[in-house]
Amino acid sequence: MSSPGKYDTHHIFRVSSPRTAYTALCAFILKSALTDDKPELFEYTPPSMSDCEILLDEGKGRAYVVLTERSGDALVPLCRKLSQGSRCLLLQLKSARTSEELNLRVQAVLEVLTEANIRQFSCVGLQDSCVVVLQLALKQPKRIRTLVLIDAVTRPHPTALERLYDRIESYLPLGLPFRVRSKGAHFKPFVQRLRCPVLVVRTKEFSSYLENEFQALLSLLPTSWAIRWPTYPEPEGIIEAIEQFQDVPVKCPQKNLRKRASHVSP
Repeated sequence: MSSPGKYDTHHIFRVSSPRTAYTALCAFILKSALTDDKPELFEYTPPSMSDCEILLDEGKGRAYVVLTERSGDALVPLCRKLSQGSRCLLLQLKSARTSEELNLRVQAVLEVLTEANIRQFSCVGLQDSCVVVLQLALKQPKRIRTLVLIDAVTRPHPTALERLYDRIESYLPLGLPFRVRSKGAHFKPFVQRLRCPVLVVRTKEFSSYLENEFQALLSLLPTSWAIRWPTYPEPEGIIEAIEQFQDVPVKCPQKNLRKRASHVSP
C-alpha cells in the first residue's frame, strides 16, 4: 500500500475549475489510502490564450485592423459597420506590460497580418492595446495608413507609482530619472516620432487618468485630430468620422491638419 504523502506526481490531469480540483483531490487521497494503484494528480490550470487571436474578419477592400485586450464584444458593432465598405480584422491581444511583452505582441500581429495577406492598413486600438498600435506604427511606418486611438494610454496597465511619475513628468522633467526603476513599457517619449495621421477618440467612460492621457497625446502627436464618442459602444457616433478621416493625406502638414479638423471635432 502506498504511504500517505508519497504520491506519484508524474501523471498530471488538468481540470477546469477549483471546485472540480477540490473534488478530485479528495478522491485522490481516498484512493491512495484504499488501494495500491498510483492515482493521477489533478491540478487546476486557468485558461490561456495566444498572443494574438482573430475574433472577426469580414468585408473586402481597404483594410482596418482593430486591436483590443478585452473580449472584443464592445468593438464588434463598430467592426461590422466598417466591414460594410472595407475589410475589417478584429484581433484580441494577450495583455502586455513590459517592453519585451510589447514587442512580442507586435510581432504576433505582424504574423497574423502576413497570413491574412494585409500589407497596408488603418489601425484602431482600444485603451491598453493602443500602446501596441503606437509601437506597430513606429516599427512599420510604411504599412500604416492612419491610426485611431480610443481612450488611449501611453503606458499599458500602469501601477499607482507609475501614474505618479507620469503626473510629475507632466509638470517637471524630474520624473524622468525614476523611470529606470520601472519595467513597464512607456511610449510617451516616442510619440513625437509618429508621422501618420492620428485620430484620438475619447468615450464617455469617466477617468481622470484617461482624460490626462487624451490631452497629452494631442499635445505630443505631430499630426492629430480629436473627437468625442458619447454613444460608445454604438458605432453611429463615430463611424462617419473614422471613414472621413481616411481621406486625410498621409503626409499632411500639422498647420493644415489643424485647420481641417473642424469637421471632425465636436
